[in-house]
Amino acid sequence: MNDKTTPLSHADLLELKRWNTPTIYNGWEQITSRDAGRDCFNLEETHDFMPQMGSMVGYAVTVVIEEVEAFGTRISPGSLIHADKHGFLAVPDEDTPHLLEAARSMDSFECQTMIPAARSAAGKSTEELTEIDQACSEFGRLANAKFTGKSGEWE
Repeated sequence: MNDKTTPLSHADLLELKRWNTPTIYNGWEQITSRDAGRDCFNLEETHDFMPQMGSMVGYAVTVVIEEVEAFGTRISPGSLIHADKHGFLAVPDEDTPHLLEAARSMDSFECQTMIPAARSAAGKSTEELTEIDQACSEFGRLANAKFTGKSGEWE
């Protein structure tokens, strides 16, 4: 890790552990200046051999003898890693301080919009699923209002 970034507290790491990697990714893509479609997450297939453990989060400890890679992604010493059955994300040092708040926001937006719409979709035909489109639009509006100028998979 570079000297400019203070590691997250143990309490913050435990809070990040509450969410799955796609939720963390959704928050990260809102705060990063990196190419969210190319950098920092697994490029190769991963397998979770202990899904009962849930998400794992912590700082990478690596020995630098050559370029260190995990599943096709370069890992730097001290990178914050979030991993679960969906894959992993190696969060760049400059994005770590804002990750928790971004993940909280994106999770809240999903709870306010997408999850209620999905739960009300049972038994409806595709023509009757207008709530999903409306929820997706509202999710995007909330995210755009919070993270001005950023976009994501919902658009």
